[in-house]
Amino acid sequence: MSPDDLITPGEALAILQVDYQTLWKWTTDRKIRSTRVGTHGWHRYRRGDIEALREPSSRPGWENYPKTRVQIPDYLKEPEPYVYPERAPVSFPERRWT
Repeated sequence: MSPDDLITPGEALAILQVDYQTLWKWTTDRKIRSTRVGTHGWHRYRRGDIEALREPSSRPGWENYPKTRVQIPDYLKEPEPYVYPERAPVSFPERRWT
């Protein structure tokens, strides 16, 4: 394994397009392996492991996602704009000034 095969968490986030907390949870749950590098113990990921997770259907926990589309309840939908009914024109009597 060469140093070119290891990528930083930021690069992994850019490839996977997920939140940092998601990547960290996958790491702590040992769904993704990370290698600790340096005296500070920085995490690095294998490029091949991250590239394998690029497709959303291959990600950990994907089998728990609903298979059908969720229907949005009516009360959350955007209301129809109100259309005012047509009014008859109003005529005012002429005022006579005396």
